[in-house]
Parts: sequence; C-alpha cells; structure tokens
Amino acid sequence: MTNSFAQAIEVIRSDNGKSIILGGNPLANPKIEKIETKQPLKVVVASMWHPLSNSDDRFTKNSQQLWGKTINE
Repeated sequence: MTNSFAQAIEVIRSDNGKSIILGGNPLANPKIEKIETKQPLKVVVASMWHPLSNSDDRFTKNSQQLWGKTINE
C-alpha cells in the first residue's frame, strides 16, 4: 500500500461518511469498502473512459441514446 493510499484511507475514515469523497481509480478498491464509518460511505470514483475503447460496450450505446450524442467528443 502506497503512502498516499494509506493517507486517503485515513481521510475517509476520519470523515466518518459526512462528506462526498471524489477520487480516482485507486479508490475502486475493496479496502475502501471495508472502512467502517458512522454514516454510509459516499465515494465517487472518477475513471478515464473513451467511447472508442470498446465498440460493443452497453454504456457507450446507452449514453448515446440517452444524450443523443457520443460523450467525450
């Protein structure tokens, strides 16, 4: 575990579920899910994605249908 990941865990733990936590791919980790807090965790993980990364992707097709265009253009 890197020092920055350990610090992120400590920030999330000390916040006790009061705030929405926004982070990158490293927060998509089972260790985050196991953090016990007084209130439910509110973690949003931002991830890099491009519509051409997988042409058969349902997310790509659903987003095009929902918003009427390809996202990330």
